Order: sequence, then structure tokens, then C-alpha cells
Amino acid sequence: MAARTATPLVLARKPGKLPGSLHTAPYALEYGNDRLKLQKGAALPGERVLYVDEVPATGGTLDDAAQLVAESAAHVAGLAVVVELSGLGGAERLSVHRLLTLCEVGP
Repeated sequence: MAARTATPLVLARKPGKLPGSLHTAPYALEYGNDRLKLQKGAALPGERVLYVDEVPATGGTLDDAAQLVAESAAHVAGLAVVVELSGLGGAERLSVHRLLTLCEVGP
């Protein structure tokens, strides 16, 4: 998407995947805990960021990615989800943000 729209790509990744100084946020998975990382300076103060996740379950990763973007003083313009797994509470958890869902799959 970033290449197609000629906009910068900012990655939030698990530990050990990004170089340099990083913002960090812990998050809970269905099966444990982990940390999410964002390079400092990747999202600049005042920039608008759209964070995209392919299949979030509970919305924890998206919520923490939005927190990391906010820590960098950038603005979370919205969140986009390719496939939402309904019934797991992800959409409700993310309701403080603008949320775009391309496809919803229910139980």
C-alpha cells in the first residue's frame, strides 16, 4: 500500500526485527505476552499514520501499535483490518479509533 500510494512505510514489529533506537509496548496474545517495537523517528511528530493489520484477533496488537505511534507524537488517522474475526472483541477494543474492516468472519 505504501509503495502504491507513494507514502512512507512504518513498521511495528516483534523484538529483534528492527535496528536502532526503538519505542516498545508490551501486549498480550491469546497464548502469552510479547513486545511490539517501532523505530524512533519512523513516524514523525504531526504525521498522520494509518496502521494496517491483516487478521487481528482481539485487537491487542493494533491497540499497542496505535500507542507506539502516539508515543512518537504522530497522529493515528485510523486503523485498517483486512479480515476481522467477529466475536473476539477486537472491534469493540479499537472503537476509540476510526476502524476500516474489509471483511468480517463470524463464529
